[in-house]
Amino acid sequence: MKSLKLFSMIALVAMMSACQGDDPTVVKFTSADQVAVDMGKELNFDVTVRVDFPNGETSFVFDGLPDWVSKTEGTNKVTLKGTAPDKAGEFPITIKATNNKVTTTQNLVIKVGGVVVGDILSVAQAIANQSGEVKWVQGYIVGCVANGVDKFDDSSQALFSGFNSSTNVFIADNASETDYTKCLNVKLNESAAPAGFRNAVNLLDHPENKGKILKVQGALRSNFTTLAGIRDIVDFVFETPDPNDNDPEAVTSLTEDFEGFGSAPSDLYFAAQPDNKGWYGFSIAGTLQPDMRKFNENQYVQFSAHRNAISGGILQEFWAVSPRLDVSAATNKNLTFYLAGGYYNASTIFEVYVLDGKDPATANKTKLNVTLPTAPASGYGTLASIGNIDLSGFSGVIRIGFYYKGTSGSGNSTTWQLDNFTFN
Repeated sequence: MKSLKLFSMIALVAMMSACQGDDPTVVKFTSADQVAVDMGKELNFDVTVRVDFPNGETSFVFDGLPDWVSKTEGTNKVTLKGTAPDKAGEFPITIKATNNKVTTTQNLVIKVGGVVVGDILSVAQAIANQSGEVKWVQGYIVGCVANGVDKFDDSSQALFSGFNSSTNVFIADNASETDYTKCLNVKLNESAAPAGFRNAVNLLDHPENKGKILKVQGALRSNFTTLAGIRDIVDFVFETPDPNDNDPEAVTSLTEDFEGFGSAPSDLYFAAQPDNKGWYGFSIAGTLQPDMRKFNENQYVQFSAHRNAISGGILQEFWAVSPRLDVSAATNKNLTFYLAGGYYNASTIFEVYVLDGKDPATANKTKLNVTLPTAPASGYGTLASIGNIDLSGFSGVIRIGFYYKGTSGSGNSTTWQLDNFTFN
């Protein structure tokens, strides 16, 4: 009986050893095969592998490592550091990673003086390819997941205005996208990502980033448990959009009463409209923009620094910018619009400008002489025409910019309302 038990134990051990021996060691690179660094700047890049059924640490052999790059080995990774030369160029390296006698090879290119993008995926392609692969993806920054969310399980946690988180952004193929299922969530790593990544990209500190094109390189894996995402960011770059993308052609006349726009109690900005008709909002300071309002079946644009959800004492500075207007070809070269004010506070600034471009941050500006109606100390005035403004002193294609600056909190700023914009 003892002999039988001993034989059974030996057989079991042998069988287990055989099974273990059948488990293959898999070594797979998980880091990008390209990395870029500006001339004279610091390279800090992790070469990483994933090992299934490992046997000890992975060893690495580098062939062609530049003399300006040093390496520090860790478990299943090597960190490459060094100061890039002051001359643009590419440095190809061959890397062999070995674990349990299994070797995997990857070619890595360090590009100095530019961004290596390779094949760039669209957001839709990235959503369909949540494989963990490191890829470049390009999309418009459109929103973020609300602060404090651990697991995304409610569409109300997706913010496309009123941004309150610095740890992630949504990118989309459409600049006006508000359907989170068509968005890719970008995790804004603070420590592992390129230096300054979170600070440069997040919408809490930089609401003006909404609408910018972001190219980002990282691992295609879910964020907030349920959202298609990209994380472990390797590199990023802002791409300057064509200022005329999605813009209607310049017109010789325009009448806009804003009745064709969507409205909401607050924060329904031009960027959230299915068709913004060439109107744009820009946030310079704070988180607010001009938004669409409706009262007594009449729709208009509202400029206000006050929101119940925003603490008092915060500067709110923003613009509304009109579609392109062809002054040279217009018949009368006249501009008029309706204004109404409410809850007057002398510290508020509301001004009207002619711009030669869409973005007020870069456009040349000429202030127009506009007489503002009287705004009551409490309640609102009545929308009324400000009269005709002669634009014959201008030529070519222009835009009209409405500039607002006020401080949040009840009673801290004047509210202005805009309607019946006419150019001919």
